Amino acid sequence: METMENLAHQVAMLAISPFSGEVRKTSRLGAATAAAVLAELVLQERVRWASGKVHVSDSRPTEDHLVDVMLHDLTGRAGREPAKIIGDARQTYSGQALGELVSNGWAKLIPASRLSAQRYELIGEERINAARELARSGLTDPHAAPARAAYLGGFVALLGLDSEVAGLGFRGRRRVRSALLKRSWLLRALQTQFSVTTPL
Repeated sequence: METMENLAHQVAMLAISPFSGEVRKTSRLGAATAAAVLAELVLQERVRWASGKVHVSDSRPTEDHLVDVMLHDLTGRAGREPAKIIGDARQTYSGQALGELVSNGWAKLIPASRLSAQRYELIGEERINAARELARSGLTDPHAAPARAAYLGGFVALLGLDSEVAGLGFRGRRRVRSALLKRSWLLRALQTQFSVTTPL
């Protein structure tokens, strides 16, 4: 069975510089990938949001290791605030998402040397182009984009990569971010986590 990339993988891919191969926004990437895993659980209807908290509604495994780790962690617990879930998981998920890019053959790890930082070479132009296009659709039509596109566009916007992905100017970025934040409690939770851990 071929492994399909999830939103956390796509966020990690888009955080890799297409020029240098270095991972950008590292201080925020952990929270963004954790939020992306939580978004996968929402999209698969494994969790729901009620009264400001996330509750597990279906604890069956998803067959995606990265997603199942979070689902297992949430199962059997009382509802938790989404910003708390993201904050608790942020140390784990960026490394796991980047590691899975390599283990699935979607990226090649180039170790650090005395002259350069650790880098990644993305493999498969179609995969990265598909991730960019999905994010772009969420950024160019934040009100009507499908939920998956809106989530990825929102993660890209909150990481500050929206001008690169969608070519938006300052006012356009502010307008789109506002629309996406109004649309999604999960993106608002990620923004809250960013304001607590890495102020703008």
